[in-house]
Amino acid sequence: MLAILVAALLVANPSFATEPELDGDSNIYGYVVASLQEQKIEQLAERMGVHLTPVIQRANSVCYDELGCFDKKGTFKHLKQLPEPPETVNTQFLLYTKKNPTVPQFLDYKKPETIINSNIDPKMPLKVLTHGFGGTNNMTWLWELKNALVEMEGVNVIIIDWSLGARAPYYVTAVVNSELVGAQGANLYYTIKEKLGIMEKDLHVIGYSLGAHVAGFFGKRMQQLRGTKPGRITGN
Repeated sequence: MLAILVAALLVANPSFATEPELDGDSNIYGYVVASLQEQKIEQLAERMGVHLTPVIQRANSVCYDELGCFDKKGTFKHLKQLPEPPETVNTQFLLYTKKNPTVPQFLDYKKPETIINSNIDPKMPLKVLTHGFGGTNNMTWLWELKNALVEMEGVNVIIIDWSLGARAPYYVTAVVNSELVGAQGANLYYTIKEKLGIMEKDLHVIGYSLGAHVAGFFGKRMQQLRGTKPGRITGN
């Protein structure tokens, strides 16, 4: 409930950064270990008939409208967990261009007008960047890469902020949520293509850590939806 409340507040008052976050990620390894241990405890409890997981996670599959269905027998069958609802993950798509290099415009694949009325230049390539586990929209590398792309190349840059879905210390949850975020990214791209004409060959998706998973699922969902794929995917 707390995560849903936080998501609702962010939707009502979207937040974004105007400077990079200089804190490191030295605690991430510890979070990963703790999250995996917690999952083992939950699975053991399930076998003993004790439910520690939320009701939604006791289902075998879940469907989220245009994002399609996710199954425990799918990609993450070894984790036996489903993505959280989109309203909990609260993915934000932040657009930066030459016209707005610092303050983003918020895009929504459910609201085409946010794309039509944006500063996207259909004559320029589209770069989509995303953080990983425990990240935010202003991780140092993300911010510096965005600045370089906008200032030096003049391209359209979208930062995917799924910080609630990738929040520490819930590593396993973040892993599973990455598939949902990738599907959301693919939906956004096709709306951009339909409204502004940016082609797949001009689409480059870049992700770090679990963001690389997002990038991969972005391409996978494009293939599932229309049999196409990004011109380029970079994962690290």
